[in-house]
Amino acid sequence: MHRTMPRIAFSCTLILTGVCSTAASQNLPAPILLRTTYISVTDADTVWQNIIRTPQSFESDVRIPGAGALVKIAAVLDSVALIRRLNVDVWRGTGSPNPSHSQSASFIITHDSVLGEVHDPTRTQPQRFPAPRAAMIVQGAYLAFLEQLLLRARALGAGEVSIPLYFFGTPGQTGVATVRFSEKSDSAIVVFAGHPIALRVDDWGRIVSGETGRTRISRVRFRQFFPDDSAHATSCGSATDEARKALSLPALTAVLEHYRVSPADVKSARALSDARDSGVCHTLLHLFQVRGQAAGTDQSTFKVGNLYVVVVGTNPVAGGAAIVYADSLEVAHMIPLGAGAKRH
Repeated sequence: MHRTMPRIAFSCTLILTGVCSTAASQNLPAPILLRTTYISVTDADTVWQNIIRTPQSFESDVRIPGAGALVKIAAVLDSVALIRRLNVDVWRGTGSPNPSHSQSASFIITHDSVLGEVHDPTRTQPQRFPAPRAAMIVQGAYLAFLEQLLLRARALGAGEVSIPLYFFGTPGQTGVATVRFSEKSDSAIVVFAGHPIALRVDDWGRIVSGETGRTRISRVRFRQFFPDDSAHATSCGSATDEARKALSLPALTAVLEHYRVSPADVKSARALSDARDSGVCHTLLHLFQVRGQAAGTDQSTFKVGNLYVVVVGTNPVAGGAAIVYADSLEVAHMIPLGAGAKRH
């Protein structure tokens, strides 16, 4: 029977009384959403890997054209960047009209064990294996796990750390990864299973490029692999005067300055319209919804310099939120406004 893996919802859903993640030591809040696409080339083989990440979760598509395979991964994270739940689905024959859902697996990672259940078309097999304390569950070929190792190393706060590993898809194989950052933290060396991987990383822990052996990794413009949900509304909302005033609130200053948006850009911000910008609005709504808000209601969408900004709330100056989309819609920040900003 053909099963589709339930997507782990990115609901770090916005709530106007709080944020999903903060970076108290920085002026710029940590992103609530990151979207990245990578291409890995080994000789004549090319693999595309798409990652959508929040502070609490990530999803990844791994497309392997040479093998006619697609792997879907969804993970739930804890507050110290360890994976606590993992779902994996594998499709074969993706180059044919009728690809088959060949295998799925789900895992729960406790303090000392990995509990799993693996399904194929004919049987279900439960699994239970011991795992080192604070182990990261991984599969070496998938970049979402490599990024998670970097995020875990940063959470541990040292220039070089060792992270215990559990390799899913094996009969209980474990190991250790060593992660070493450069002094500027813009590059890292990850070594596991005896193989060094040299990486360049950005401020958010995303891989910019890398190489290991004959494999070269590059980040490319994001390509959305999940089809849009046609049920999502495409309304851009009505840009209100209150929302336009909110663009000038001090709470937004740091993020706008970081992305080189000037006061003149704020003053000349263009309100998006259904007639001209429905495609962009559809994408923004598809990426992130605000809990309790119907699509297209109580929200105003603006193009501000090189950013898109969605202002949410009936009276955002008094207390609402702004969602700032940057880097070609690959990075999103949530900024509490008005009364909400005082609590953070």
